Amino acid sequence: MDSIQNEIFNTFDNLMQNFNLEYEIDDLQHLVYEDIYLEIFGTMFPMLMKSLMEIASQPEHEPGEKIQYLIELLSTEILNLDLSHIRGNISIVFLCNLKLLLSENRLIDRERRFEAYFKLPAIVA
Repeated sequence: MDSIQNEIFNTFDNLMQNFNLEYEIDDLQHLVYEDIYLEIFGTMFPMLMKSLMEIASQPEHEPGEKIQYLIELLSTEILNLDLSHIRGNISIVFLCNLKLLLSENRLIDRERRFEAYFKLPAIVA
C-alpha cells in the first residue's frame, strides 16, 4: 500500500475516533458511500441536520451526487468559500482536499469543532 493510501486510512481512522463513529475501511472504494459523509457532517454540524436530511432523501441520479450536495453545503453554509473546483465523485484529489480543509480549520478535533465553526470566516478571510 502506498503512502497516500496509508495517510487516507490513518486520517479516516482518526476522524472516526474523534467523532466516536464506528466506521472501518480496508479499501478506498468504501469511501464512495454517501452515508459515511452524511454521518460525519451530522456529527460536525448538528445545526444543519434539516439540510442533511434533505440531502439524504434526494434521489441519486449519478454516483457522488449527494456528496456533491454536501460539498456545496460546506461551501455555502460553513466556509463561505467557493469549492466549485471540488467534485462529489470521490477521488484521491477530493480526499486530500477534504483532509486539508478539515485539518486547517481544526474541524477534526471534536472539542473545537464548534469554536472553529464560529471562527471560520476570520480564518478563511
